[in-house]
Amino acid sequence: MKGCIPDWKFGDERLPTQQEQRSLVRLIYLAFVDLRALAKEGKSEQARALAEAFHNVALMMYSDRFSFRAFVDFLKRYQETFDGQAQFNYLAEWEKLNGHEIKK
Repeated sequence: MKGCIPDWKFGDERLPTQQEQRSLVRLIYLAFVDLRALAKEGKSEQARALAEAFHNVALMMYSDRFSFRAFVDFLKRYQETFDGQAQFNYLAEWEKLNGHEIKK
């Protein structure tokens, strides 16, 4: 399995806590709900961008190489690109689930 995990370095790699893993699972769930709606509406470019933001989370969240810096960057990019068009504000949801603000 280790060979499947990208070897990117962002400087903050670590194993997420169990609470953080639960929060990540919640965000993955919301992303799948969002993807279903985007597919139904024919918004393939937005669906692709959302999949891009989330596609490594399930693989990486149980490894000591998970980077919150990279994950938040992907979320910010998605939110900024589809400002006002996204069904969920994933950054705000992350802050709510974890009780702290994301550094802007």
